[in-house]
Amino acid sequence: MPFTAVHPEAGLLDATLSDLGCNRRWSDFHRQVSPRPAIVCPECGWGVHAKLSPLRVKFFCHDPGRPDTCSLTHESMDHHMLKLELAGAIRDAGWYAQLEVAAADRSWRADVMASSPDGARRMAWEAQLSPITEDDIRARTERYAAEGITVCWVSPTPKPPSWIGAVPAVSVYPAERVRPMVVREGLVGFDPEAGRWAVHEERLGQFVRWVLDGKVELLTMRRRLWWTSRKSIHSREAWEAARQDQERDRLAAEERNRQEAEEEARRRREEMEEARLRARDEAERANPALRYQREEDEYREQQRAELGARLARERRERAERQAQLEAASLASAERFRIQLEEQERVGAEWWDRLSRDQVEELFAAVTERARAEGVTISISYPPRTDPQFAYGVPVYRGSPIGLFGVVRPCPALLEEVGRRHWPRIFFLSGEEEHGAELLPGPTTHFMCGSNGSAL
Repeated sequence: MPFTAVHPEAGLLDATLSDLGCNRRWSDFHRQVSPRPAIVCPECGWGVHAKLSPLRVKFFCHDPGRPDTCSLTHESMDHHMLKLELAGAIRDAGWYAQLEVAAADRSWRADVMASSPDGARRMAWEAQLSPITEDDIRARTERYAAEGITVCWVSPTPKPPSWIGAVPAVSVYPAERVRPMVVREGLVGFDPEAGRWAVHEERLGQFVRWVLDGKVELLTMRRRLWWTSRKSIHSREAWEAARQDQERDRLAAEERNRQEAEEEARRRREEMEEARLRARDEAERANPALRYQREEDEYREQQRAELGARLARERRERAERQAQLEAASLASAERFRIQLEEQERVGAEWWDRLSRDQVEELFAAVTERARAEGVTISISYPPRTDPQFAYGVPVYRGSPIGLFGVVRPCPALLEEVGRRHWPRIFFLSGEEEHGAELLPGPTTHFMCGSNGSAL
């Protein structure tokens, strides 16, 4: 049930205009038998003909065999009546209204497109009756915005949809309930007496005029969009400023009352203390023993206070010394850890100088030397270095049990093990012991070749 059609000569025909928007009469197209004017639907291109509804509403009807894909054929009577009311309100506001306007690339089609008299502004008015998600209606709004077109969605459903407030929109009472249509949600005004926003009902035609004249604008409140007047915005700002002034005055009054109460309490304490001292002095003059007793009590109280202060000072000093000791212990442990890590690094680098074959040849030479001396030794594989032997490998004999010698201790770490004596020390060559000022035992050097022989 489109309201527009395309004529090959006159162009776009608009059934909502008396001259069809092209200086033509409705009778030129309505009930014309032959030859029937060749007019087509602007949406699908199928042939249409002029027709009147039972309510005497002018529209164009598809010829038989129309495609089901044409979106204009699925619009209900309520949809069409809402479009008619929007178009009439736009024209009453002095703007141009064109129905069923589509983008060149068909990315959008406005139910009613309003254009300002100077053509500088365009605003789409969409009658939305079918269900739609917030994401979809936001996406359609963004497509309009991408072409510089503002939009307002209008819903006449019995229950206001959830997307009212997600995009510029209003909800109106269904047409069968109220004529002319009345906005029931989406338009708010500020009530300064109640200090709150309130939903404002208004005729749809008046609302459209306010929007096009710029007398109402969008306000974001609680993450929702609402239409309201600039007067309401200014009223809300003035109310908030007055409320803040009142709050400041209230806080200032409370602070003054608090200070006055504290001053009164202090004055009363001073008066009570003065009265107590006068009564005490009078009693002591009448009975001197009371003064001696008071002085004795004050002296004991002073002694207790001094003792308490001394004990507190001693506890504080002990806590400080304990904290210093713990800090020193932690620092010492950290230094020891760093020292061990450094020794371990040096020891690892010391052994990394030898290839695996050289290590095997070295221990084979040590085993051969022990066998030549008639000593049985045991060497674990892989050989394990020991920090107590300057990251050398200790070799133990079986009988009598004891240390046979130390294989390749690191000269740079010998000072760390202290003044200890080892039966013998094995090096690969004499060059390896360079850097050690004093070796803790006799040394044996092996010149190991690639075939594992010891010289």
